[in-house]
Amino acid sequence: MMDAVADYFAEQIAAGPRARDGAERRRIRRHENVGIHGNLCSFRAHLGMAKPPVFDFACECGTLGCRERVLLTVDEYGTALEPHEPYVMLREHAGEGEAASLGATASLVG
Repeated sequence: MMDAVADYFAEQIAAGPRARDGAERRRIRRHENVGIHGNLCSFRAHLGMAKPPVFDFACECGTLGCRERVLLTVDEYGTALEPHEPYVMLREHAGEGEAASLGATASLVG
């Protein structure tokens, strides 16, 4: 289904939007991930799945051009949507500072 949607919108996707800086990139990736998370939660509820599905969410680091993915369950990603809304990124992209581990390869930053 995702391939069909990507094919349908290929021209618009190629045309943009493009992030001008790291903060904008984070906002774009967060918006994409939140939409995917909502769909996965809906599928889970509709199918009555007890075990949360796993998905490779986009890394929400501020590095322009980053194409890395972060493999998390929908429940793990959901922790990023709690009140202070930290960003999800590969642990290697978190850098120095306060970061909490999430899943096997991710960190919550912010």
